[in-house]
Amino acid sequence: MTEYLFKVPSRFFMLVIGGGLLAGLLIFLAIQAMPVLGWILWFLAVAGAITGSALWYRGEFARARAAEDESHQAVRHKDSERNRTELRRQRAARRGELMTKYAGDNELVERIVLGLHWRGQTAGQLKDALGNPADIAAKVLKGRRQETWKYHPTGGDRYALWITLEKDFVMRWEERA
Repeated sequence: MTEYLFKVPSRFFMLVIGGGLLAGLLIFLAIQAMPVLGWILWFLAVAGAITGSALWYRGEFARARAAEDESHQAVRHKDSERNRTELRRQRAARRGELMTKYAGDNELVERIVLGLHWRGQTAGQLKDALGNPADIAAKVLKGRRQETWKYHPTGGDRYALWITLEKDFVMRWEERA
């Protein structure tokens, strides 16, 4: 906005000079028409001058605001572009880590990066795909351990995704709305 304000004085002086000439002409004409029209002409001239000045000021203020908003938008765009670049860099680094961890299995890494879960997936792969669960419920049934990993809490003891693991492998899941 400060750059814009430095441009305003030249416009302002041009408008003052032009406005002064126009006002002088109108005053001259008003004086000439005074005997015929009386004081009503003066009243209309002053009201017109005030209205014109207010409209001019409003337009200049709107242009200054638009220039300031444009400047802020450019800064926000630059920041968001920087954030997107950083996010891409982080995703590439994550993909590289997973490729090393899973011996270059491209399909497996892609499924993990997309945050998918599937039957037969290991507990480690599930953690890599979805992160740590919000809650884990464990049961021992006939000598085998069964865990239910709960993701995306919706309130209380309710979760949007329940994944059941047996012997550290995904066996089934249930998604709730």
